[in-house]
Amino acid sequence: MPGRHLSNIEQRLLRFWDDPPENPARPLLRSVEIAGGNGMRGLDGVIVPFRYPITAICGKNGSGKSTVLALAALAYHSPADWHVHWTNTRYRRSKAAENRSYYVFPDFFCYGPNEQIPNGVGITWRYYSNGAETALTFNKSVNQWGKYSRRPEREVDYAPLSRILPAHELNAVRGAFSSANPQVTREPFDDRYRRYLCYIMGADYQEAEILKTDRLTFAECRTDFSYSGFNMGGGENCVAHLLHLLHRLPAGGLLVVEEIESCLHPEAQIRLVEVLIKICDQKKIQVVCSTHSEVFLDALPRQARILLLKRNVANPVIEEPSTRFAIYEMKGEVQPELTVYCEDRSAAVLIEEAIAYADRRRLKILDVGSDATVIRQGVSHRRGDFPGGCLCVPDGDATEAQVNGWVQSETNGNQDISPSIESLPGDALPPERWVLEQLAHEDYRNAFAGHLGCDRAEARAHVDAMRVDLDHHDMAHTLSMRTGIGREDCLRRIMKSVASMHPGLDALRECIAELLG
Repeated sequence: MPGRHLSNIEQRLLRFWDDPPENPARPLLRSVEIAGGNGMRGLDGVIVPFRYPITAICGKNGSGKSTVLALAALAYHSPADWHVHWTNTRYRRSKAAENRSYYVFPDFFCYGPNEQIPNGVGITWRYYSNGAETALTFNKSVNQWGKYSRRPEREVDYAPLSRILPAHELNAVRGAFSSANPQVTREPFDDRYRRYLCYIMGADYQEAEILKTDRLTFAECRTDFSYSGFNMGGGENCVAHLLHLLHRLPAGGLLVVEEIESCLHPEAQIRLVEVLIKICDQKKIQVVCSTHSEVFLDALPRQARILLLKRNVANPVIEEPSTRFAIYEMKGEVQPELTVYCEDRSAAVLIEEAIAYADRRRLKILDVGSDATVIRQGVSHRRGDFPGGCLCVPDGDATEAQVNGWVQSETNGNQDISPSIESLPGDALPPERWVLEQLAHEDYRNAFAGHLGCDRAEARAHVDAMRVDLDHHDMAHTLSMRTGIGREDCLRRIMKSVASMHPGLDALRECIAELLG
């Protein structure tokens, strides 16, 4: 969220990522690039960077999250004695002669008879190791990708969405674990990971373990009584298996997780993030995951977030989005990150027209009454800990001494609930009078003529008529009477003529940009 301060452990992870040791345990994955040919599932000319040891990729369905996750898992070759994990819905690939298994493109990309097969596309991975960044590109021909052993070595596991399927619905699991089976081995959680499970799920587990055959895994736990994966909730089962994968992953490994928050209630999602950060710090591993969860995103530092937009935009990758911006993109509905309080409709329209579109759609602008009320509302916002930040924008005719007096009166000196404040320009004038003064200048008056679609002489006459109004609040009404254009539309055309380019509003634009982060 905007203004969120990183904890000590989050700062330590950021320092590790920004200035890694010259020889990390395994090469770090810095980015994935898709370019050329007919693309991958519609993605082309896309670079997805990884700016933090944990990267959560969000976006609407069809934006390419699963494609990026697959390519992250495909960035490495397995070291000797490492066997990748495929959950209970799929056999592990076995390379017995090499005593290792690893992921290959057909594991993630398969095509029906009427589908377009990628051809001529290049996948480039960028890594950090040995004190420098390197790159590797696989170019896809119709029938093959290339030699997998070219990839650098790193232990990688991929946790697909199929992990959420209940154990009792999988015939192979029922057959292997519903009765005594001499081929089953047990891997108990050590005390640290048992406590992680307790913390995430909010339950006191005396024991937790993963049962395994040569290709299947199964969870068992004991609280006041023992029970197995056949009788666990989906979230509990998912967390147990994720912790198992994190535990088995050696230092410097990579875990890729699809829809990481699946089946988890909000508190468990927040605690899962805390645990992931701790494990990444302890083992210097990397986690790349996808999510649709506002709660999960909000618990992560901004550096850990990537938003993928739909494919019909020029730049579909948004780095470090705020949570509300990301949710707005996925929900298709504005989720304001900053509430701006101002006096009246004229001030609100002036602010709207002064702010660039990219920032304006992240704002909620509310006109609430007098300047004293503007301050009172901002303090109430801070005191009530309402979602998002707030900014109070008094009119330009309010003096600094008046504003400070209102703040002191409302807060009683408590700086913790003092809102951010940035006054409109005005030289002691209300916004309507200030705008009319600016329209006396040729540049702004010419812009006004353009917005009205009239010649410059007629625009001057309109300005002169508005300037002699007894009440400055009547300017939009006067213009409406003279042009036949609706009053609200007239107000917007007046304000737009000045707001979009006037340097007097630069301080307000900069303040809002800073508060939005």
